[in-house]
Amino acid sequence: MRHVKPIQERAAILAGRGWSRRAVASELGTSERSLSRWGRLPEYQLLASQVREERLRAEPPTVRAVLEAALTAQKGEGIDWQSRLTAARLLLGAPDEPSRDEPVVITRKILVDRATGEEVEAA
Repeated sequence: MRHVKPIQERAAILAGRGWSRRAVASELGTSERSLSRWGRLPEYQLLASQVREERLRAEPPTVRAVLEAALTAQKGEGIDWQSRLTAARLLLGAPDEPSRDEPVVITRKILVDRATGEEVEAA
């Protein structure tokens, strides 16, 4: 297995962090075509995948974060309006996420058979 060049390593790290191909190309002063070519290298793919997995382990995304990211969704070279609109609709109807300092209230409904007093179902 060959080693990637420093610029390819930096590109793989940025890609693994979720940067778009256009943003990576701009940041590194290279072309999107080069990034596409590098993206086919097994070493590049492995590094980008490792960075992505480390990021997800360190801070798993919340539903809100995923939907907010979808507000800038792209499809190919264009804008993915369907994904953006769906995310916007879901965010508009979503309750605010509690802060990490607030306690989370969990309710549980237990159905009991009145005749026997036994638990029938819990939800």
